[in-house]
Amino acid sequence: LILFSLSCFANLLGLNISASFNSVKVIYILIPILIIPQLLFSGVIVKFDKLHPYFGDESAVPLIGNVMASRWAYEALSVTQYKDNEYNEVFFELEKNKSFATWKKDYWLQEMTAKLDFVKTNFDNPEKKTEVDEAFQILRAEIAREHNFIQNVKCEGCIEGLSSESYSEATYTDVKDYITILKTHYKSIADKNRKKIDDKTQEIIEKYDKDTYLEWMNNNSNEALKQFVTNKTDLSKLVVSGDRLIQKSDPIYLDPYDVGFFGAHFYAPRKKLFGSYISTFAGNLLVIWGMSIFLILTLYYDLLNIKLKIFV
Repeated sequence: LILFSLSCFANLLGLNISASFNSVKVIYILIPILIIPQLLFSGVIVKFDKLHPYFGDESAVPLIGNVMASRWAYEALSVTQYKDNEYNEVFFELEKNKSFATWKKDYWLQEMTAKLDFVKTNFDNPEKKTEVDEAFQILRAEIAREHNFIQNVKCEGCIEGLSSESYSEATYTDVKDYITILKTHYKSIADKNRKKIDDKTQEIIEKYDKDTYLEWMNNNSNEALKQFVTNKTDLSKLVVSGDRLIQKSDPIYLDPYDVGFFGAHFYAPRKKLFGSYISTFAGNLLVIWGMSIFLILTLYYDLLNIKLKIFV
């Protein structure tokens, strides 16, 4: 379905070019100009977060990627192949819960603690004022995001106290206690899901046998694909961008819970559309057909040719 949809888009793009240019030579020149960006910015060859900051984004797919039909098709195929095959669909939700909780516990909370300790150590140092203010900004923003994510566990007064004007030892203690609570919470989630994965594995082995289980797992595994969707080649598990701490590990297991459809990171397992989650496969398919319908309209009304006459 994805490949058929993409071929429809490609045919419509070709028809628009043919309808707008009378010279075969011009069309031959345009073909590589249109195809090469589709290859480069599909998300396979060039990582979006490695682009120049003017084009790239640490947490989301940049505009230059979002206008490429190849990016939507490749992501849909990769995510679906990884999470919906016979083996992974049994464990995916458990692995997703474990991965996110583990990252929060081992990397996010560790970075939050480091920022908080940096503030305590350097609050009265005028030479470190800029760095302290940046730490305050990150702590406030991340705690606010966490409040929206876990609404029944909150650090009352912490956000207000994390500023140069109102910071005190009491604020440090309150935030430290909040971090401890969150660490216990995420450790519990990681441990519970790890146990469920082990129990499910044991259940399958007992139902069949170990060799059958391993064969089933191997037949549904693709190491190259796993490297891509879990970002194993990137040693950074967390990066700081503005006032955000961004998860870089296991994007396939990370729900874009605090951003909209087009703000979702690459390889997201699902995306938010009008406040509800939609699978990446379905969402990306809608985008490809949206692009195709746009090309149908430009072809029907000869919009490309009209614009060329205006500007040329």
